[in-house]
Amino acid sequence: MIKKLPIFLTALTLSLFFIFSIVKPSTSLAQSGFLTVAPARQIVEIDPGDTTSISIKFLNQGVLPIAGDIGVADFLVIDNMGTVAFQDLPKMQAPSPYAAASWVKIPTGYEKVTISAEDKVTITLKMTVPEDAKPGGRYFGVYFEPNSSIPTPIKSDKEAGTSVKSRLAGLVYVRVAGPISENASIIKFQTPTFIEYGPVKVTSEIINRGSYHITPKGQVVLYDWLGRRIDVKALEETNIFPDSSRIFTSEMGKQLMFGKFKVELTATYGETGQVLTASASFFAFPIRVALVILLSIIILILVGMIIWKKVKGRQSKLELKLEEEIHELEELKDKVSDNIPQVKK
Repeated sequence: MIKKLPIFLTALTLSLFFIFSIVKPSTSLAQSGFLTVAPARQIVEIDPGDTTSISIKFLNQGVLPIAGDIGVADFLVIDNMGTVAFQDLPKMQAPSPYAAASWVKIPTGYEKVTISAEDKVTITLKMTVPEDAKPGGRYFGVYFEPNSSIPTPIKSDKEAGTSVKSRLAGLVYVRVAGPISENASIIKFQTPTFIEYGPVKVTSEIINRGSYHITPKGQVVLYDWLGRRIDVKALEETNIFPDSSRIFTSEMGKQLMFGKFKVELTATYGETGQVLTASASFFAFPIRVALVILLSIIILILVGMIIWKKVKGRQSKLELKLEEEIHELEELKDKVSDNIPQVKK
């Protein structure tokens, strides 16, 4: 059994190395381009029945002229990541209560334009709001659609200034004056129920059932089992349009965490500062770290047993040899005593 222990210890040591063999790939992307729009988005407040002007610029920072069409189209947010799609595109023909493109008129002669190299074109549109328009938000985009493919814009985001099906658009948020409905709620707030290593991924989803877009502001807080604040992350400030939702993700905590943890979301939105709250709990325990500690303890115990057995074996041999020597001395004593003559009194 003792001869097999070194082999067993070698196997345990190798297992410690493979337990922490983790590969973490990483990727990076970069984009640049020469055509952009300004402003990428703008807010227009207007009363029913009024008319206003809206200006937008398309800039060509390239070395060649670009020709194309100017158009106006309503847009929708089609997923919970904030992706925008125009309603005049295929499969996006459904009418929307938040449409406003029909209120906008492109100036004569600007339906088709050519943007010279390193130059810009400024378009001033007229928007007339119907007398019976309901208060709340209306959303449309003013786009430039080139006759040929164009580079990716320099400054872009999912809401505005992006090339959507060969279009570069600046988005316009119209606020029709009057009382609006503000109604939002958290429809998802979750974490994994158990994690081995941090940080923990916290997923939130907020839906806007009101009549105007909102920009929630708040924070996500991580508490340990003693109620101590471990980490705080601000909620990303982004627009959530009517009848749509938005996903927010945060990574909380450190790599090594032990025990039960609680995550809380607190956010406010709207003109009256309405409050949204949610919470979730999870457990964290580093199984592989615990396994390494356990294996280390086993190794120490086995090494101690080997040393103890060797020491114990040497002690037994010494005790046996000592007993033999004592026995020999006793025999020698008896022999000497027998050879000594006795004196008569």
